[in-house]
Amino acid sequence: MDTKMINLPQGGVLTSFIREDIYPQGSLYSKRPCMIILPGGGYEYLSKRESEPVVLEFLSRGYNVFLLEYSVGKENIRRMEPERQVAEAVAYVRENSDEFRIIKDPYGITDLYNSLITKGDPLNYDTAIKDFLWYAKKLNKVHTK
Repeated sequence: MDTKMINLPQGGVLTSFIREDIYPQGSLYSKRPCMIILPGGGYEYLSKRESEPVVLEFLSRGYNVFLLEYSVGKENIRRMEPERQVAEAVAYVRENSDEFRIIKDPYGITDLYNSLITKGDPLNYDTAIKDFLWYAKKLNKVHTK
């Protein structure tokens, strides 16, 4: 696996987790779907259990994955820094899709905190992962386990 940390100009750090290319360049399978992970924490902190475990789950299902460590705290929220950093991360990933060997469109973005809240069960991590995998499968039209 190839990892790279990118310091975004708007703040935040985007880490790429790119699976090794086992198919010839330009073949039908040389590019993979991707997922951008936004760990939850209510904009107060970034949850570790919603970072690495989620990255590993999507990697195991054939995705190239990006983890965005965005700015947190009341002042950053007021200035809408997290939203700017998410937009910048998406643009960066799309602009560099060939380098990252990903399918440019569509892509998925996960935010565990919001998914858990909308499900009404803030402790059901497995439900959130299943929801994301279902959504990612629909977005990317690829088979997942």
